[in-house]
Amino acid sequence: MISVSAQSVRYSKVKLNLYLFRHGKTAFNESGLLSGTSDDPLTEEGVYQLKKMVEKFQCPSADALFSSPLSRCIQTAAILYPESAPIIVPDLREISFGQLEHTPIQDLQSSNLGRQLFSNDFAVRFPGGESKQDCLDRAIHSMDTIFSEACKQGWTRVAVSSHTCFIQILLSSVKDKASKAAAVVPNGMGYHILLDSDVWFRNRTFTLVDKIPREAW
Repeated sequence: MISVSAQSVRYSKVKLNLYLFRHGKTAFNESGLLSGTSDDPLTEEGVYQLKKMVEKFQCPSADALFSSPLSRCIQTAAILYPESAPIIVPDLREISFGQLEHTPIQDLQSSNLGRQLFSNDFAVRFPGGESKQDCLDRAIHSMDTIFSEACKQGWTRVAVSSHTCFIQILLSSVKDKASKAAAVVPNGMGYHILLDSDVWFRNRTFTLVDKIPREAW
């Protein structure tokens, strides 16, 4: 595994196809529990599902592979792109749920606190954890890191292994993209987004191209 640090560098007239995947299934996913920064691995079923998906649907080709530092994402990256070594970007990690880590999602969603936390208010903070704005700031920083590295290396297509809340928060930051994205990204699936350097480094916006793999949604 390789680790890179963030650099915000300006490049002109470069377009990057970015394939943003959610990790495979974990025990906490199966149990319906919040799982943020906990380093829980894939289950045997999660590994099996990813391998079957790779057999059935071809992953988009990529010049480089990036991953959250959490093991479930590193495992997913290795299954989806077995011939590539993942480049670890710490800011790709999931939002921190703080004291609510491993809380049953259904119980939290039905509470007043849960309705506040899962609202569109990006300033509301998970107790002892992050707000959506905190996560969005990291997401933008991670895209800066990846795009800058891609520009330096001449890459035009990269794959990224990350998390459902991370992906949704990034997509919802661009108003016309949110309506096209699912509320929860299924395990092992994700989105193809297109970053144009002239646009991204000016106002941090992008184009949502499609769901991936389209046939599996």
